[in-house]
Amino acid sequence: MSPVLDDDSLLCVLECLADDSATLSVCAQVSKQYNNLASKLLYARVVWSPQFQPRLNLRDDGLPPSSSMLASACLPRNAHHVLSLEIGGFLSSRAAHANRLASYLLNAIRLFILPEVKHLTRLSVNSSCTDTDATAVLVALQSLQSLTVKDASRAVLDVLPGWVSTMVPSLTELHLQDNCGSVTPGVLRSLEPHLEHIKSFCLHLSYSLADKDVASFLTKLPSIESLSLQYYWQYAGIFSTSRRLLNLRSFTVRFFVIWRRAEADRLAKWIRGVIYYSPLEQLHIACDAEKDDSIHILGVAFDSLIDHLSERHAGTLRHIDAPSAFVSIKALKVLLTKCRSLEILSISCGKNVLHVLAECIENLRDLHTASFRIRHVKERSCEVPDDIVLDIMRRSSLRRLTVNAIYWEGAWATVNNEVVFQVARVNRTVPPWERSS
Repeated sequence: MSPVLDDDSLLCVLECLADDSATLSVCAQVSKQYNNLASKLLYARVVWSPQFQPRLNLRDDGLPPSSSMLASACLPRNAHHVLSLEIGGFLSSRAAHANRLASYLLNAIRLFILPEVKHLTRLSVNSSCTDTDATAVLVALQSLQSLTVKDASRAVLDVLPGWVSTMVPSLTELHLQDNCGSVTPGVLRSLEPHLEHIKSFCLHLSYSLADKDVASFLTKLPSIESLSLQYYWQYAGIFSTSRRLLNLRSFTVRFFVIWRRAEADRLAKWIRGVIYYSPLEQLHIACDAEKDDSIHILGVAFDSLIDHLSERHAGTLRHIDAPSAFVSIKALKVLLTKCRSLEILSISCGKNVLHVLAECIENLRDLHTASFRIRHVKERSCEVPDDIVLDIMRRSSLRRLTVNAIYWEGAWATVNNEVVFQVARVNRTVPPWERSS
């Protein structure tokens, strides 16, 4: 008699196929045992992203076909497995009377969420879910660990302090994203008594707040480890020495676009004030204009910030994600020499960046991913030979390198019964639901 794997062992095997929905679908048809286990992985993340149709189909009612994963996930035997639902791609643009997608999705969400709502731990809502009527439903959720409110309305901000107080101490993440114009100093003060256990906080653009309001509020978060803020010119000051974020390990700052060196220095000064006393491990600097092709992002140097990181946070810094921040070759060399614990690096730099990387790479034992945008040179002069990349990767732990959207991956492989290290250019695939066209 052939041995039979128990459920725990079989589930470990199937988890290796978590990203291969086609194979999981085949496994689900083997037996009842396989179906129960494979379905948990197959329907955990449901994505429906229809492709572009060049012709108008008058019979199109907007519904997914019966063969789609979404239609299968809506079956009673599969609905309880759904943990994530993503809708994207090219949806039907027909008028509401001929488009049944809205009612279909409403029923699907009821199938997926309502039976498990008492176990819901993460919630993200936008302005369509924060009017007076919807807010009365939301406040009934009192076991959340993470709450994200986008384009916060006055209605949700009025009940937010009381709602947050009912989720203490389970709530550890609070994110106020996108348009935060309704967030005033009074709103922040009303939240302060209930945020003792918050470890991650996000606050985007609000012209009602000054630098001192945000700084004072952050000092009331003793457990804060991850912070995301939107920078703009009204934030004119620097955090005083009495406002230390001693547990902050990850800081994300968003800004629109910078045209002059003085603006870059001012932003760098503000960032230094936030992170000066923190054991910083991750720094993310994101320009909101990056996705707008009509805006040309200039290579204004952020050397003062890089010098601060090299001197103050060299022992703890692991991750720098600042693709819009231009760094001179001199400042980069100092950074790579002193910050030897770097694991991920993404910046803009000059044309000699790979020569500096090759010179310092042996000291960067933990660096596995690097991305560079080369600026202030002609595009044809930015070509990088594969042998230079191969030499750098062979002498280090670097396995992923991107230079001006050209992507290399390195890996060990068996060739003619010999184990060799290979580097190849890879076309990075973009999932259908993340494509813009």
